[in-house]
Amino acid sequence: MGIFFALLYLTIPSVTWSLVYREPKIVADVVILAIIEGLAWQPAARLIRLIWCILCVSMILLEWNIFPESYLFYIKIMLHVASFPQGRAIALGLLLLAVFIMLPSPWQPRWRRSLAVVVIYGALLGAKAWGVTKPHMTWLRQPAPRALQVAWTDAVRIGSVSVAPPHYDAQSPGHTQLAMWISATNHPVKVLVILLESWGETPADMAALIANLRRAYASAKVVGGFTDYAGPTLAGEVRDLCGRILSFSSVDASLADCLPYEAKRAGYDTTAFHGYDGYFYNRQIIYPQIGFEHSWFASDFGDLSRCGGAFDGICDDVVLEKAINQLRRPGRQFVYMMSLSAHEPISADLVNRVYLRLPSGQPLGGKQVNEALVRLAISKANETAIKTHQPVVVYLAGDHNPPGREEALGLPIGKVPYLLMSWHP
Repeated sequence: MGIFFALLYLTIPSVTWSLVYREPKIVADVVILAIIEGLAWQPAARLIRLIWCILCVSMILLEWNIFPESYLFYIKIMLHVASFPQGRAIALGLLLLAVFIMLPSPWQPRWRRSLAVVVIYGALLGAKAWGVTKPHMTWLRQPAPRALQVAWTDAVRIGSVSVAPPHYDAQSPGHTQLAMWISATNHPVKVLVILLESWGETPADMAALIANLRRAYASAKVVGGFTDYAGPTLAGEVRDLCGRILSFSSVDASLADCLPYEAKRAGYDTTAFHGYDGYFYNRQIIYPQIGFEHSWFASDFGDLSRCGGAFDGICDDVVLEKAINQLRRPGRQFVYMMSLSAHEPISADLVNRVYLRLPSGQPLGGKQVNEALVRLAISKANETAIKTHQPVVVYLAGDHNPPGREEALGLPIGKVPYLLMSWHP
């Protein structure tokens, strides 16, 4: 039985985090944990394990941008996990952690058992270093600096309530217009919605952009301006896809009236694209729940070009190309893309991307990256209207302004730009 419990002890953390991340993980922390338990008083072993699990889970949640004030939201979301692979994996992982905490310690009182753990994981680490094994060797303490940073600089979040300012209107102009078009008898055949990471514009720059687009695309109807925003990126997604204020502390987990769901009921294929991992903000669960039949995340793009920066994911122009290919497929298409590359600090990998077309010596910032993606998306949408001879609608909006830089950049406080363009051949 001692060998059986030892094997469970060794394997459960790795299996748990492999399920949660949906890729092979070897949890190396159990080496240190086993040594500590080997020295600890027997009744303290489970308490040590419990504290370790709580710390690791908290760090992972922070790594996924899931903060304490949003736990209620995600618990309610998790009540609907039965049909989502990621949800089932997380539920099973939590169950395994509970088993792990309750296991009797197999490492007491003999040191040689602890030494055996070190030898086993030392061999695995060596195999990883020499490229013999594919699973990623992970120390779950790696997110700790991020967790400490949040606790130190942003402690006010703990237990806070996410409440939108009094003026905030979740019914953005783009959402309202798209909802009307989708419910009309003469649906637009192709709908492309893009939410742009940290997109901010001054009123003067936005007016100039709209004027330029009207001159360049005389056959298109162009409407643009500013819409209210509050909260982080996920709140922006819910605003434009669902027409709702996302209050993490008071949430309705049933999002069946969101635009993707309504589009699916109207006969559209609904597809979402995002260049980062699906576990971030738990999008792998949320996207299907709001009506997307298919979701593409970083792992689904294979070996296509990646851009670093704050989040190492698939470059925006690569994701957009996939989204446009989906838009051009036969039949009604509702295609959504959440961009990534404009999140600062901007990656050096972006400088030579062809779609940016920056003048020589121009500094690369989020504004330049977003404006380049706007131009590329509109150009591709125009080509789609010409090639398919079918009505095409494109809605682009920012999720939020560049964090903390609204006043310095002269941006409207609490408002983000949006563009709505339509082609009707």
